[in-house]
Amino acid sequence: AYSTANPYGLINYFVARGNEGGVDFRRARFVQVDGNITSNLEVGETRHVFKAGVEMRFMTLSRHFNANPWDGSPFYDVYGSDYGGNLYLKVNPELPYTQVAKEQSEKPYTPITGGLFVQDQIMFKGLVFTPGLRFDYLSTDALYRTQYDRFYPYGSDVGFARADPKLYVSPRMTITYPITERQNVRLAYGIYYMAPPFAEFYDSFNAVQLRGSQVLGNPNLEMQRTNQYEVSYNHQLNDDLALTATGFYKDIYNQSGLAFVRITPIPFNQRVLSDYGTARGVELTLQKRTSDNWGFNLNYTLQSATGTANNSGTAAAIDPQTEQPALPIEPFPLGFDRRHRFNAVVNFEWNEGEGPRIGGIPFMERFSVNFSGFWQTGLPYTPVDGRGQAAGQLNSARFPSNWNSELRIIRTIPLSGVFGGNTSMDIFLDFFNLLNYTGAIAFFPRTGSPDNDGFALLRQPGDFPATAYFKTGDPGRKETFSTAQYDRVGRRLYNERVDFNRDGIQTPDETYRGYQEYVATVVSLRGNYQDPRSVYFGVRFRF
Repeated sequence: AYSTANPYGLINYFVARGNEGGVDFRRARFVQVDGNITSNLEVGETRHVFKAGVEMRFMTLSRHFNANPWDGSPFYDVYGSDYGGNLYLKVNPELPYTQVAKEQSEKPYTPITGGLFVQDQIMFKGLVFTPGLRFDYLSTDALYRTQYDRFYPYGSDVGFARADPKLYVSPRMTITYPITERQNVRLAYGIYYMAPPFAEFYDSFNAVQLRGSQVLGNPNLEMQRTNQYEVSYNHQLNDDLALTATGFYKDIYNQSGLAFVRITPIPFNQRVLSDYGTARGVELTLQKRTSDNWGFNLNYTLQSATGTANNSGTAAAIDPQTEQPALPIEPFPLGFDRRHRFNAVVNFEWNEGEGPRIGGIPFMERFSVNFSGFWQTGLPYTPVDGRGQAAGQLNSARFPSNWNSELRIIRTIPLSGVFGGNTSMDIFLDFFNLLNYTGAIAFFPRTGSPDNDGFALLRQPGDFPATAYFKTGDPGRKETFSTAQYDRVGRRLYNERVDFNRDGIQTPDETYRGYQEYVATVVSLRGNYQDPRSVYFGVRFRF
């Protein structure tokens, strides 16, 4: 990156050669066995639909990560023998754990997951009762850390134990109660389990030494659990029109987070599942099925999602007074907390011989026209100051509301007379952002502006080197041969593109002018704005 070989003559803004970062290779293989069965039984006026299923997945996971391959002591994480195995851990005969760590780190992880469910849908005089039960199984087949009084390197005789397989039971129940022939109420309750990404179990778990702010995996994590409650009212207003109102509430346990482990000399963060969140909301839907050549679907959702951890990679800031993590006192809006969203779809369809006519010709026959769009409020974010430090409560501000509109027009041409069967050809036009709304949909947390990030786009002349770069060396001027004139491979840092007066010298003022052109280019790309209208044409054949 130490090069001016770019249109703006800037150093450390563009990569000119070499490797910008490290390598991160992953491989996941699995064998899955699954099956299900459905059986119907009628007893008098009662009908039963029994369903059962099972799934087992046997996985083999490996990783080869090296953040800085050019470094003699790189930051790495290896499990499995793929990609050369653990090339970085040097075995020290005086430290027996290094031999164990090397051997074990070159073995892949082999977790096993499984699921079994049974369900009985009971129907009696319009009443539908569906009890069910699901069993989830998780085996990480690995060790985990048990002691945190100090850091125990992977391979040590103490501080580790094998994680036990885990079994989870989740009952579920749904009741649909008819009020009239066109109205019913539906009640649902269920417990749902989901395993975190396996990277949170295994990545950097087998560390033999710590680096600053390192995050260690935890193979003894539990599954994430959600308790979900739902009630809905369904009313078929007539043969074509239906209204649905749904209320939902979710308790979310075992959210991914980080636990700060304060040990000397280097503290670290440990993956844990201890955070909690809730999501609640109301959803209203008015739908007209396509009849008389048109239909629509209108949907509005009001929801709130709060919790004690925004995501699994965010560590709590350290309180300067207590030197302990400054955990939130109360739940805050989560990153996906979108309070309002309205969706609308309107479609028109005309079959053969249908649609408006001109001179007796149905010019819209076999046409389909679909309008869709949405309006939504912005997602939350945390304001930061000029140094990038949080300047307010977590997720206390919001990005702007935004909306979009789309249109698809399809003309179907039957080809059965040529190719036989149901062959046809669809010619379609897709319009994205039909009404060409190009307002801001996000902005920079430092400034609240969609154009100025308050940092990389707000540099001052004093932030750049005060060095003038020369096109050629002058034997009478030793500064034209100084090491400051060259990059790491011996090329001059002079850039003719930003030598605006073409005198063979790139002055600091010209360097700053090149930076101003860079800022203008970035702002003109409008990365925080909605993309302008775009139109796509396509042809699709159906056989």
